[in-house]
Amino acid sequence: MHYEPLNHKNWALWRRQIIALETTVYEASRQDNPETLQDIICHPKSASLIAHDKSTVAGFCLGGPIELFPHVRGPSEDPTRGHFQTLYSADTCVAPIFQGRGIGRELKPLQRTVAKTKGYRFISGRNRAVLAQKMWRLNQSLGAQPIHIIEGDYQDNLTPDICIYYAINLYNENRRMTRPKRIEMVEVGPRDGLQNEAQHLSPSERITLIEQLSDAGLVQIEAGAFVSTRWVP
Repeated sequence: MHYEPLNHKNWALWRRQIIALETTVYEASRQDNPETLQDIICHPKSASLIAHDKSTVAGFCLGGPIELFPHVRGPSEDPTRGHFQTLYSADTCVAPIFQGRGIGRELKPLQRTVAKTKGYRFISGRNRAVLAQKMWRLNQSLGAQPIHIIEGDYQDNLTPDICIYYAINLYNENRRMTRPKRIEMVEVGPRDGLQNEAQHLSPSERITLIEQLSDAGLVQIEAGAFVSTRWVP
């Protein structure tokens, strides 16, 4: 497999296959149009790479300055916007026939290296919850920290309609996320979760639910809350 920079010099060569792969791998709500792809790849501060076997595109990883994405939630609100310090990693695609060969794991670290040579201090990006879980884990292994949880942005009737906006500090030596030795889990379903259900449970049914949660091993359970009738719709 060959890995090389993707830029204005070879964009025309690989353009057709890149556009086709973008359409194949991403659901419609996450696809970038050909003009956007070209703007990213041909920008002087692009940090984009391609993997190929000399004739077929196996995958690509596209990134450009965050300032190219004022229309995207996450980059549009990023406090580093305007300083050209942050690379927005817009697309990472691997062709289905090449998946499972570690191509994404090769492309992402290479992009990190290129970003440093281009003078970036951070890499940011968006990963769709659940549907892009493997990519989120890969980004976490490179030091990604969640910045925002964005809801309702795709509006494509696929669930969940949630994405994680993350950032990677390129000069943080501790690349992997530190994991706490102990975490505390609090079950809020009986108090908060049931508010979203159309069917109301009787007190006895709520008690049964709480007992079942306790039997499952949950120690802290928020059973209910008292609210003034003036604030209850």
